[in-house]
Amino acid sequence: MRGNHKNHGGSSYCVDILYTFFCHISCKEKNIQIFIDFSTFIRTFVGMKERKNWIDWAKFIAITMVVFGHIPENPHSTLFVYIWVFHMPLFFFISGYLAKRRTDTINNIKRHWNSLIIPYLLYNIIFYPYWLIRFILENNEVTIYNIVFKPLMGILLGQANSHFSSTVNLVTWFLAGLLIMRILVNLCNKYKYNILLMTIICFVSIVINVYDERYDIIHILLLKGLLSCIPFYILGHLLQNNHHLSNKSIIWSALISIVMFALSLLFFSIYKTDYNFTTKMTCWYFTCISSIFFILFLCKILNNVHHRVIITFSEGTIVIMGLHWMFIGTINYILQIMLSLNEGIGYNWYVAVFLSLLIDAFIYPIILFFQSKIPWMLGKRG
Repeated sequence: MRGNHKNHGGSSYCVDILYTFFCHISCKEKNIQIFIDFSTFIRTFVGMKERKNWIDWAKFIAITMVVFGHIPENPHSTLFVYIWVFHMPLFFFISGYLAKRRTDTINNIKRHWNSLIIPYLLYNIIFYPYWLIRFILENNEVTIYNIVFKPLMGILLGQANSHFSSTVNLVTWFLAGLLIMRILVNLCNKYKYNILLMTIICFVSIVINVYDERYDIIHILLLKGLLSCIPFYILGHLLQNNHHLSNKSIIWSALISIVMFALSLLFFSIYKTDYNFTTKMTCWYFTCISSIFFILFLCKILNNVHHRVIITFSEGTIVIMGLHWMFIGTINYILQIMLSLNEGIGYNWYVAVFLSLLIDAFIYPIILFFQSKIPWMLGKRG
């Protein structure tokens, strides 16, 4: 998940110095008072943009929730189920919110190649040795077909698992799904009635997703993820210029955050306890929407809390997405051996929270290394 919401390092500080210097020189030589906002001129001239710090917080929280959702826990844990319900819709909403409105097909293909396709392939290549070792340890039939052809087909098909394909780095389905969503939305933006087309896509995806939840007809993770999450990607994309999300008032943000949190808990409690299918699915969508806005306006409250670590995590969400599954599997395997567990391991929610932050910390220096040496791993050109 990448977006253009940053300025040029310490440009704000440098601009303020330039402003003070030039105004001082002008006043000294002409002995007049200068009312020139030089910093505004510089920003306009070089196209600088203030970084949206709340977006950095939102991306950090969202990717940490993704890690938390993939750590094996008690499936009946209220916190686990609550976060599991909306963590991917939140991630796709932010991706849609940050996606620029483009209609140039050729340039879009180049951007998709750099930002999504190359990272998708690289993180599956990096993951493959780990997958191979696990496969050999857990399976008796080690053939070229099973360890080469099937994982290769799984990667090419967006992590499809079937009799002729195997998932490798399962969580990278997100990158494949994001690619398809970007292409669909960019195609819609080429036409006059783009909002109508996106609305139709949302409606169709919701209908198919609800039908699949009822009858379980789709067994491809990528397709399931697309159908369940594309409405949230489109919603985020359409709300890019919404003035409420641009509001800087902490009190306003806190009030909305509290209301949305209360609504999300209400809808979630109905979703978790009501066994009527129609009510359950309706509450799932409302839980996702209210939880998304709860997190976003919570991050608006944190907008003035700046830290380089949060910015680094924000810029490296794709690295955490690509590597965290391997870290989780390694930690689980080590603990199973140390504790002599014959069955799979499961964690309490507070241990899962700790492990999520620990995995973030492990991956942090890797993000820094990729930023300086291998920008391809962050979806950027070298």
